[in-house]
Amino acid sequence: MDVAARVQALAEPIAADLGVEVLAIELAGGRTPVLRVVLDRAGGVDCDLLEAFSRALSLQLDAEDLIQGSYRLEVSSPGLDWPMQRPEDFRRHLGERWKLVMRDGRTLCGRGLAVERTHVRVRMDDGKEVDVELSQVARAVREPEVEPMRKRGGRS
Repeated sequence: MDVAARVQALAEPIAADLGVEVLAIELAGGRTPVLRVVLDRAGGVDCDLLEAFSRALSLQLDAEDLIQGSYRLEVSSPGLDWPMQRPEDFRRHLGERWKLVMRDGRTLCGRGLAVERTHVRVRMDDGKEVDVELSQVARAVREPEVEPMRKRGGRS
């Protein structure tokens, strides 16, 4: 079993205890290797959760001595541009805004309403609801929520 798989085996129970999912583990070489772990859950993750996971995993890694010599551990959230590919990725972000780039070149933007095994339902900005086959999606990411700015100092 390679190092990343062994780290995954240590990370999964910690993630489960904290109510998060491990999305990716990567060990990048170099003078000081970097072990990157990406976590997410519905509603996102905050700094306190990332810190708690990092501390717990660090203790496990030190006890198991999986990585020879010094290394740097980076634990982060996926960010808005992390691709959603599996139905569970879309489920984690139900109710949020999605940007779907279709295989035919169209781009659909709207709010995620439902996720099934083979398709998702999206409420477009014009209010229309559409079902989208996941097999037809080339790339899907979350879109930032932008609220209109209110004028300062004016009358309400």
